[in-house]
Amino acid sequence: MTALLKQRMVRVKKAGGMDFPVEADAVIFKGAFCVLKAGYLTPALEESGDTPAGLATEDVDATGLSSGDVSCHVNFCREKTLVPMISGVSLAQTDMGKTLYLKDDQTVTTDDSGTTALGTVWKFEEANSVQTAWVEV
Repeated sequence: MTALLKQRMVRVKKAGGMDFPVEADAVIFKGAFCVLKAGYLTPALEESGDTPAGLATEDVDATGLSSGDVSCHVNFCREKTLVPMISGVSLAQTDMGKTLYLKDDQTVTTDDSGTTALGTVWKFEEANSVQTAWVEV
């Protein structure tokens, strides 16, 4: 995309929780603290590089299933403000929980070279060949 040439209508989401696709073979119990591992929800373990997500609000058993076959609702423990930004790159589930960077005043990218960090991407949607990234800022 290019930088804005006129104002645009923006709807900000206030989110206290969200549904996330669950990692293959993960078993999540209600009340478990969960993380995003390569974009999929799993119970927190002593590992590095995972993105903290929040508390599971339900039991979910993905034993024998593929990643993303089931989802689990997570309470963020504090409300997040999610801002819609146009994605200048093709986002995948594995990008969830990662930092996105400003490409211009309406577009984000995963490329951190010479750019400013905007925030964490929690969700993306696609409509009319345009991806919208919902970014916590």
